[in-house]
Amino acid sequence: MVNCFIEHLQTSKEREGNMPGIGVISNPMSKQNMKDPELMHMAGYIVGQTGVNAITESLEHLKDEIRSFKRFGIEIIAVNGGDGTNHQTVTAIIDVYNESPVRPLPMITFLRGGTVNTIATGCGIKGRTKWLLHNLKTKYEKSGLAEFQTIQRETLEIEGRYGFLFGAGWVDSFMRDYYGNDVQGKEVSKLQAAMKIIRNIYHGLLDSDYFRENFGAKSYEVEVDGELFYNGKLSIILCSQIPTIGLGCHPFVHCDSRENAFHFVAFRDVTMMQVVAEIIPSYMRRAMNPEKTIEQVPRNLILRTSEPIPYTFDGDMYTCEKKKQEQYVLESNSGPVLTIIQR
Repeated sequence: MVNCFIEHLQTSKEREGNMPGIGVISNPMSKQNMKDPELMHMAGYIVGQTGVNAITESLEHLKDEIRSFKRFGIEIIAVNGGDGTNHQTVTAIIDVYNESPVRPLPMITFLRGGTVNTIATGCGIKGRTKWLLHNLKTKYEKSGLAEFQTIQRETLEIEGRYGFLFGAGWVDSFMRDYYGNDVQGKEVSKLQAAMKIIRNIYHGLLDSDYFRENFGAKSYEVEVDGELFYNGKLSIILCSQIPTIGLGCHPFVHCDSRENAFHFVAFRDVTMMQVVAEIIPSYMRRAMNPEKTIEQVPRNLILRTSEPIPYTFDGDMYTCEKKKQEQYVLESNSGPVLTIIQR
């Protein structure tokens, strides 16, 4: 997340009684904030008196602002942006609060400032950004932290980053194709991107040679908590610390079944029709077919394969290029627990 607008906002109680207050981080590049840029500035009016305003030009600058929140003793950090903004900010918060002197993590809430807001939905946060801000201010001014409805949610840690939802295989390939440039390196329009998705779904349903060549399953070794769990081809790989991805779909029903662990689900070498057939039970919170999928609830997961591993983490895209003994190795761990304000 680059070029982020950050405000330190103080409530009336903070001004009068020196309470620590609320920090709001807004990403001006999120689609909602681009559509309604005044909302970032209105946050100061909605929550209370505006304190410090800054435009950051790098992730390190974002960390500097979080360090200011840490010094101020900010009790709540509210993130106004989409899934990627949440992911980058959560990473910065965990990193900074674990720097010396180590401090307890503040409460966090996500203001649903993106387009899809998958992570906020998965954490049980509902409502529009302005309402969430008003609710935050009203309850905080009335009784500090006492009236908030919160949830304890563990994070995922992957390559030093923190978030909630990891995807590789088809998930990453579809996203890269959607957001990617054309053959001449030019940014594609929304219509062109949508047409690419429709094309890929069409080829996937036909299980065509084009789909197999561009989205075919790859061979992985999967290690779970120190032991080899699976060795074979996988089409889709998912890890999650949230039970739902919205729209009533609950594919990660076991993410809370074991402390300091996460739900890992992967599809074997399957067709798109077989994937669709397996997603349907998730709407009824039922287990998927073990002949088509593999599942575990690990604390530690290691993927090994012969090629670099592209993946998406809370909507941001990365590529693992770490090699060990001639294989590319990607490790996922259960991360720190966050206290998240739902309402």
